[in-house]
Amino acid sequence: MTVYFLTLQKAVVSASPAALCNLLAIILKYCNPSNPLELWFNHKTELSEDFIHRFGTSDDRSDNASLAALEHLVLRMEGRPLRGYCLPAPDQNWLKGLTPMT
Repeated sequence: MTVYFLTLQKAVVSASPAALCNLLAIILKYCNPSNPLELWFNHKTELSEDFIHRFGTSDDRSDNASLAALEHLVLRMEGRPLRGYCLPAPDQNWLKGLTPMT
């Protein structure tokens, strides 16, 4: 386990999914973790929790929406898409049909 894994694991206890997403974006930008994909897979359920609640299930839709939120953050911070971190890119075509959360 890396320090980044443990950091996210500790944050899961008290942080919202949006705060976890921010934390992961900060880790990606400033810490250059050796395996960002492992961080994503180990914490994607917690990162996707708001979308799981919205869609009523944990599936590709919630994962894709969470990836889109993460990519939005890292693009604002770094100007680099998730692929630049060896992470899957969200399906932008699918996202076009998604209504904003209220």
